[in-house]
Amino acid sequence: MERSSVRRTAVALLIVLASACGNPATAGAPPLAPKQVSAWAFTNAWKTSLPVAVSANALTEVGGDWWSSASDGRVDSWTPDGFVAAVHADGLPVLATVANGAFNPNISHAILSHPARRIAQIGALVTRCDDEGYDGVELDWESMDAGDRDAFSAFVADLATALHANGKILAIAVHPKLSEPGGWSGAKAQDWAALGAAVDEFKIMTYDEHGGWSKPGPISDPSWADRVLDFAETQVPSAKIWMGIPFYGYDWGAKGARSVTWKSAEALAERYHASILRDDSGEARFTYKKVGVRHTVFFQDAGSVTTKLDMMLTEHPDIAGVAVWSMGGEDPTFWSLIDSTLP
Repeated sequence: MERSSVRRTAVALLIVLASACGNPATAGAPPLAPKQVSAWAFTNAWKTSLPVAVSANALTEVGGDWWSSASDGRVDSWTPDGFVAAVHADGLPVLATVANGAFNPNISHAILSHPARRIAQIGALVTRCDDEGYDGVELDWESMDAGDRDAFSAFVADLATALHANGKILAIAVHPKLSEPGGWSGAKAQDWAALGAAVDEFKIMTYDEHGGWSKPGPISDPSWADRVLDFAETQVPSAKIWMGIPFYGYDWGAKGARSVTWKSAEALAERYHASILRDDSGEARFTYKKVGVRHTVFFQDAGSVTTKLDMMLTEHPDIAGVAVWSMGGEDPTFWSLIDSTLP
């Protein structure tokens, strides 16, 4: 029996039992829809993470972050040998994630401002998706020019039409924001209502709340993500929305911040005999000194992941599910935690 079917059956049984016991709080309450779980792969870490996640019955989709749009409309792509076949062998759909280079606004603008390049880009994405066996495309154009907002919406609608005609799906990754048009150019370039109407999956990157550009803080405070999702549900059908969940953290030092995984953060704490505390956001944090420089680390552990999932289930029970960035370096128990927490 599939993961979603098992969960629907289990929830239905719980409701029946509660009703039989005379519990007015749960009798007749509709079950939560089974949640979807997607995870991105962008390094060879998928080879170790994917079997663990599949074994835990945690995933419903995988995204391979290997493709890059080029200014002339081409798609510079590569796919690791065996990646698509391995995901399909596990019975999961796999999407090809395509970025605008290293999130270069000049690349996206060059395509969006030139009709022939737009057509070429759409054709390249559809053809490569088909040729390499992907089930769809996940558009991850970030940090775009605000002035490309309308052109981007039109491009996404045309790409969706082309993919759907070929039996493929379209997902999109968007910057978090609390209102339209957004507070900076990358967010302003993304018209949530227009994009949400066109795509099949609307994945909000509810992470990087703090990073190298800011003082130390949580990567994704559930209260902040809650506000982002509140706004999202006024713009996009709830059933299309996916909440981003980080599997990473940052280590802030004298020269900004560098990314850390659960594995590397735990190793740092052990090496410097640091006590791991819990921030108000639910994220794990600790401090240490290296060569006289004070460092502050925020990262994800089981407690952090739990607080994010609990917030989603309580405050946004109707959204599709969660999108994880990314496979690699996570606590292997994260996957079983996701499976046991989500309906």
